[in-house]
Amino acid sequence: MVLAILVVLLLLLSRLRLGVLAGYGPEGTQVKLRVGPFLFQVFPGKKKKRKKKPKKKQKAAPKEKPKPDVKALLSLARELLPVGLEAMEGFRRRLRIDRLSLRLIWGEEDPADAAIHYGYAWGAVEALLSFLEANFVLVRREVALDLDYQRDKPEVAFALGLSLTLGQILVVSLPAAVRALKILHHNRRNRSAPPPKSAGAPAQ
Repeated sequence: MVLAILVVLLLLLSRLRLGVLAGYGPEGTQVKLRVGPFLFQVFPGKKKKRKKKPKKKQKAAPKEKPKPDVKALLSLARELLPVGLEAMEGFRRRLRIDRLSLRLIWGEEDPADAAIHYGYAWGAVEALLSFLEANFVLVRREVALDLDYQRDKPEVAFALGLSLTLGQILVVSLPAAVRALKILHHNRRNRSAPPPKSAGAPAQ
C-alpha cells in the first residue's frame, strides 16, 4: 500500500509544471516563476532597507593563487560542449509555450512612414509565429497589431510563458549530468596521474 502511494506521488510530481512568465508593458518589466498552478513574482522584487555595514578590518595581503591551465580548461570545454548542446536540444523539443501575448500599436510622426513600418512589423510577427508554431507547442496566443496615425511613437506590450514538467527536466538533465561527471572524473584522473618516465639511453 505504501509503495503504491509513493508511486502515485512520484507520477504526480513528474507531471508538475515548472516555468517562467515574463512580460513587458506600460507598467514595466515583470518576471514570475511558475510552480504548478501558482505564480511567484521574482522581478521587480521587494525593496530592502539598506543596513549600514560595519567597517571591515584590514586584511593581510591575499596569497597569489595559481594560474589556471588555459589549455586544460579549453580541452575540458570541448568535451563538455556536446553534452550541453544535446541537453539544450532535449529541452527545446519538450519546451511548451503556455502563453504568447503581443499588443503593438504603431505610430510615427510621418503617417506614410508609419504605414510602411506597420507593414514591416506585421511581416516580422507572422514570420516569428510561423517559426514558433513549427518548433514548439504553442498553447495560447494573443496577437494584436494596430495602426494609430495620432501617435508619434509605437507602444508595445508582451508576455511570454514557458514551462516544462519536472519529469521532462529530469529525463534530460540526469543523463547529461552523469555524462558530464564522467568527463570531469576522467579529466581529473588524467591530471593527477604522474607523467610517464622517459626510457633510458640504450646500452652500448
